Amino acid sequence: GGNVNLITTVNGTYNWSNGSSNQTTSVTAAGTYTLQVTNNCGTLSDTVVVVEVPEPTVNLGPDTTICAGNGLTLNANNPQWPVLWSNGSSSQSITVTQSGTYWLRVDNGCKYFYDTVNVTVTPLPAISLNDTVRYCPGSPVTLDAGNFGPTTTYAWSNGGTGQFQSFGSPGPQSVIVTNACASDTFNFYLLADSVRNISLGPDTVFSCDAQYIINLSGVNAGDSIVWS
Repeated sequence: GGNVNLITTVNGTYNWSNGSSNQTTSVTAAGTYTLQVTNNCGTLSDTVVVVEVPEPTVNLGPDTTICAGNGLTLNANNPQWPVLWSNGSSSQSITVTQSGTYWLRVDNGCKYFYDTVNVTVTPLPAISLNDTVRYCPGSPVTLDAGNFGPTTTYAWSNGGTGQFQSFGSPGPQSVIVTNACASDTFNFYLLADSVRNISLGPDTVFSCDAQYIINLSGVNAGDSIVWS
């Protein structure tokens, strides 16, 4: 795929086997080339063999999606040439476990040859909801089951099939999240909060050297409390 210049340092007249009569000749194909040089001292001949270096095939395959926890092995498939990967490895193969773009460079001694592959890691479904979901009567609560890649599907116990689902009545519920890698099931309970009267007791005056404990009534376990 290139030119090779053949040159002699002997003075005289030149007769190359490819028909050239110059001191330097350029060849573009592999083969055996002979030169005869003639001067006042006689004739000298020499032969050189030109070998064409093959071009490697560099192919990492199509873009690939793998499941979290699994690894994908990428192979250079060019053991006769030095290789370099985008992560700095010079091995004939590497194993990747994270999403990203990976490239391979192969050096055949003449030039570099490259290929690139995109690897996408799909997370395993892992639903993150509270075991008990509290809501106010008359105000439905919307729950998010999480997004775990473009293949994710949802099956709520009330018939919903989207990532988000609203609930407005008490009782046990569940959701199943599935993607190309795995499924996860989560059971939870809807609990309606009641309207309550919160009391800190009557206004109080006490001496400076005394301690006063404020008793907060009307609060249930799980309520969020913020004091002044």
